[in-house]
Amino acid sequence: MGEGIELPESHHQDHPLVLPVSITISIMAVFVAGASLLGHRAHTEGLRLETQAASRWTQYQARASGFTKLKRLPTW
Repeated sequence: MGEGIELPESHHQDHPLVLPVSITISIMAVFVAGASLLGHRAHTEGLRLETQAASRWTQYQARASGFTKLKRLPTW
């Protein structure tokens, strides 16, 4: 039970391209995360504008409906 699993020795650390490739992938990950964040912000803004437009349309319809009902009332 005290024995662990033996892992093969890694010789990749001796390769001269490991560090530059790792840094490049890290930088690309930051750019992808930033693009994703901006995309979510744009989507949220679009939903906000759509909700605002729907709210204004509902207010307009309610107001127009009220005017129509007032026109139908008998004048004495």
